[in-house]
Amino acid sequence: MEATTVGPVHDPIVIHTLNATLRSTLTPGALNWLEESSALVAKAITLLGDHYRQADPRCGRRPLPGWRGWSRTDGARARLLMSAEPDGPELVAMAGSLYVCGDPAERHGILHALPFLAIGNKALPIVDDALDTDDSRLVRAALGPYARAYLDQARWRQAVVKCLSMGIPLACVAGLDERRDAELAGMGEAFVRERQAAQRPVPADVWLIVRPR
Repeated sequence: MEATTVGPVHDPIVIHTLNATLRSTLTPGALNWLEESSALVAKAITLLGDHYRQADPRCGRRPLPGWRGWSRTDGARARLLMSAEPDGPELVAMAGSLYVCGDPAERHGILHALPFLAIGNKALPIVDDALDTDDSRLVRAALGPYARAYLDQARWRQAVVKCLSMGIPLACVAGLDERRDAELAGMGEAFVRERQAAQRPVPADVWLIVRPR
């Protein structure tokens, strides 16, 4: 899909909710660090990388309440990225660099943060890379609201079928009901036939894409 806006995918209410969750969840020390780090990154995007990497030891990997699949570090990293001056290419380049050079957890954080950033469809190469991996956590994160808004239909269908092959629940696919179509249903039916012919189990949620609209 072509970008239709330069604003974030998420609306201001979702962004406010994330910030409120961080304020109510992080320890005072972690929250103070995040506030100071966000202010520094807002002044100089070149500082983003160091603070992004520091978020893990500062904030921890305990789940972030109300945000399925997110850790507290994921939330802090999204906040840091949102704090960076939204200068289009520069922010996209920084996010891409952090993703490419990052460990799986750091890549996971970038993918979760994408729908919060005013970058349009410029981060699609990051999503494509994640979808080409065999890391189920990255594939899940890649199929969030950012992919729902910007990933082209053919690539999106392939990603949905890949979820079936990897045993990833289709519930993780943002916008599944609104984007599923007859071609995806046909791909789902072919997947079922192949599994049955090989006498392999068929995921129960395949019917979310095979059933008629």
